[in-house]
Amino acid sequence: RLDQDLRNETKKTSSPIGSDVEFCHHGGYDASTIASQDGDNMKQSVLHVMNAVIEGRPVYFHCRIGADRTGHMGMLYLALLGCDLKECDIDYEITSFASKMTGGTRKIGSGNESSFRSKFIKTPYSNNSIPEAVEAYVTGTLGISLDTVKKFRKAMGVSETLN
Repeated sequence: RLDQDLRNETKKTSSPIGSDVEFCHHGGYDASTIASQDGDNMKQSVLHVMNAVIEGRPVYFHCRIGADRTGHMGMLYLALLGCDLKECDIDYEITSFASKMTGGTRKIGSGNESSFRSKFIKTPYSNNSIPEAVEAYVTGTLGISLDTVKKFRKAMGVSETLN
């Protein structure tokens, strides 16, 4: 019931999925730098998805081919739900099935997922696991309340806390 477009630019103003599906576009993101995005657009994108999930609405988020931007956002949500880096990497690598679009070069450790890692595996997050680092990013940098994060986790059927 939510169609979130992550592309930099879109001409769409409604979802092609159906008139009963909410369409949203909060600015958009460059494919290679989405993991370094902060600010209001990123906050609104993440919050929009979290609120839809909390309300029990299915969410479809995408970019042009479903690789870099979509992969990074997927990694963010997976980590927020407690998945470790290996699980996030495996999920991201699946986007290599778009190899005709990406040149078939997407492999763990050599693709754009490294920008996701560099966002969270450094000071001040260097002593944290990826889930803890992403939680700190979402609640600290983006300013989304921990209560909203807990509700999102509960709606997704996982523990409300990482411990």
